[in-house]
Amino acid sequence: QTLYPHVADRTFTDIDLLVPQAAMESIGEALCDMGMEPQRYGPLKHDRDLYGETLFIMHTPAGVDVHVDLHWNLVNSPALQKGISIEYDDLVLNGELGLESQLLIAIVHGSTHHQFDRLRTLIDLMQVLRKGGNTFASPMTTERLHRTQTAAALATGCKLLQRLFGYEGGMNLLEALGLPAPSWLDQRLLTPATLLQPHPSSIATLRKKIYRQRLKTH
Repeated sequence: QTLYPHVADRTFTDIDLLVPQAAMESIGEALCDMGMEPQRYGPLKHDRDLYGETLFIMHTPAGVDVHVDLHWNLVNSPALQKGISIEYDDLVLNGELGLESQLLIAIVHGSTHHQFDRLRTLIDLMQVLRKGGNTFASPMTTERLHRTQTAAALATGCKLLQRLFGYEGGMNLLEALGLPAPSWLDQRLLTPATLLQPHPSSIATLRKKIYRQRLKTH
């Protein structure tokens, strides 16, 4: 609604709700009261409460399932949260979700969930950067990027926008914020050729896995 001319320009498959961690149980109960069913996970590497999301499904009479992901952290993996983490209070300032918050969402959605292999997540980032323009070049943006440990992921996204679409706004923002370009290794891991493969090869899959591992230590 805020980044695209028409809602249908940006498709999606589920509904993601971000809430304070302390509210997860009560809001989960409210979703169940609405007729949704919590989904059971298979074997987990960590304690269930450490994961940043819970999944719910509602079965409708039309035969269409509605999927809702309830988050207390945009990053659901406990291991990955050590390197990059965004919670409700990191996004909502004075009760509002501003452009900086949308920037953080685009960074995390593109980098941690998909390793930028879905081009629409890169276009989301480009749309945010186009709309925010010079307003992002502020100490507040720098502080939020460092606090949420998203600066390196932003750098990767900005470089990919330059290489794939010729969009320079992201690299200009990095320069204005005094942030470095992505490392040589990150650029080698996520190349345009890797991301544009319709059926990723084993090498492309391995590169994305290594990049995801690097996010844990950035």
